[in-house]
Amino acid sequence: MILSPGDRVVVVAPASSMRSADRELVGEATRLLESWGLVPEVCVEVSGYMYLAGTDDDRLAALNGALTAPDVRPVFCSRGGYGSQRLLRHLDFSAVPSERILIGFSDITALHLAAQAHADRNRSALHLVHGPNVATHQLLGDTDDARQNRDDLRTMLFDPSSTSTKVEVLIDGQATGRLVGGCLSLIATQVGTPFMPSLDGAIVFAEDVGESPYKIDRMLHQLLNAGLLDRVAGFVFGVMHNCTDPYNDIGDVIVDVLAPLMIPVVFGLRSGHGARNIAIQLGTSATIDGAAENLTIRHDHG
Repeated sequence: MILSPGDRVVVVAPASSMRSADRELVGEATRLLESWGLVPEVCVEVSGYMYLAGTDDDRLAALNGALTAPDVRPVFCSRGGYGSQRLLRHLDFSAVPSERILIGFSDITALHLAAQAHADRNRSALHLVHGPNVATHQLLGDTDDARQNRDDLRTMLFDPSSTSTKVEVLIDGQATGRLVGGCLSLIATQVGTPFMPSLDGAIVFAEDVGESPYKIDRMLHQLLNAGLLDRVAGFVFGVMHNCTDPYNDIGDVIVDVLAPLMIPVVFGLRSGHGARNIAIQLGTSATIDGAAENLTIRHDHG
C-alpha cells in the first residue's frame, strides 16, 4: 500500500455536496496532496444536485473511473454526508485493481463495507483506509488535532506501521480478527443487503456522532437480530461524540447489549467523527488486549 512521490491520485465526491462556504477546501486539499509529492486530479462537481455532489450518474462515473483507472493508486473522498449507498448497486468491484486504496469515513463506510463484501466472495480487495475525508476542516484546519490528522494520514500512506493505542475496557478479554466496520449508522443500514460483509471472526469497529444511546442500542440490536454478531471476536468503539442523553451512559448501554456475547469490548478509539481522526486500515488484523487496555491494528505494507 506504500505510496511514492509522483503517484497519481484522484479526489471524488460520492456523497454530499460541499457547502458553499467550504468549496475552497477542495483547492486546499489539492495543494496538500501536491505538498506530499502526489499528482492529484479532482473529479468533484461544483454545482451539486439536491443534497448530493452531483447526480448519481455523475458521481458514479467519477468513482468508477477513479477506482479502475490503470495509473491511479489512492482515491480520496472529499467529504461524507449522504449518497454513497445510492451507488452501490452500480459499482463493479471486480474491475478494481487490488493495489487501489479508498480513503474516507462517515458515509464512505457504505463503500468500505461493500468492498469487503466483494472481497469475501472473490478473494480480492481494495486497501481500505478509515480516515479523514480530504476536503474537510478535520484534515485541513489550523489546529493541533488537524495537523496530527495530516501527519497520521501521510504516514499511513507512505510509511505504514502498526497502530497501537490505549482504550477503555468495557468488557475484558483478548481477541484477534479482521477489522471490519466504520460508522455504525451505515453498518446497520447495510444489513440485509449483498453489500454487507461477514462479521464472523471479526473485530467490529463502530463509531458514530450525535446519536442518542437508545439509537445506538437499536442499531446494535439490528445487528444482533440479523444474526451478524453470533460469531464476532470482539468490538472496538470510537469516542462516540455527542452520543449522550441526560440519563444514560453510552458505555453502560453498550455493555447491556453486548455482554451476552461474552466477547471483549473496548471503547475510545479516536478514529472517526470528532476533531481527532486516526487513520486506520480496515480488512487487516486487529488485536484487543483487555489486560493491557490496548488495541493493535496491523497495517498492510503490500
